[in-house]
Amino acid sequence: MARKNQDRFAQDVRTHLSFLFTDHAAQVIPNEGVRFPPGFDGAYVTVAAETLLFRFVRGRGDFGVEVASKFAPKNWEDLGLVVEATERLKEPTERQPAYYRLESLGRILQPQFEQLKEALSEERFETSLNEAVRIHNERTNRYVAKLHEQGITPKFL
Repeated sequence: MARKNQDRFAQDVRTHLSFLFTDHAAQVIPNEGVRFPPGFDGAYVTVAAETLLFRFVRGRGDFGVEVASKFAPKNWEDLGLVVEATERLKEPTERQPAYYRLESLGRILQPQFEQLKEALSEERFETSLNEAVRIHNERTNRYVAKLHEQGITPKFL
C-alpha cells in the first residue's frame, strides 16, 4: 500500500510540475533519509532538477515542499521560506507565509526556479538559508508573544 501511495504521488508530481521534467531534466530519485514505509497514508517524493533537490510530502490531508542544493543534500528547508528569503534579500518586505497545493505549485515555482538555483548556489547558500531561518524565528517569536498575550505559556520540546 505504501509503495502504491508513493508511486501515485510521484505521478501527481510529474503531472502538476511537468515543467521540471521537460525544462530542467528532473528525475525522481530515492528518498534518502526518509523512513519507509511512512506513517498512515504518507508519501514522499524526491526530485532532482539541475542543481536543486525538492522533497514533496503528502499525508493526512497535508502537503509540504522542502528544497535543498545538490552540493548540500542534507540541508533541507521549507520552500516557502527559501523563496521569501531570496525575495527579502533583494528587497526587504514583510509577507504572509506561503501555503502551497501541488495543483497550483507550478505557477509559483516555475517563475522562481532560476532565483532558487542562485539562492542555493554554493556562493549564496549560507546567506539564503540564514535568512530563511531568521524569517522562521521571527514568525515563531510573534506567535509566542501572541500566545503570552492570551495567557498561554507554550512549552517547547
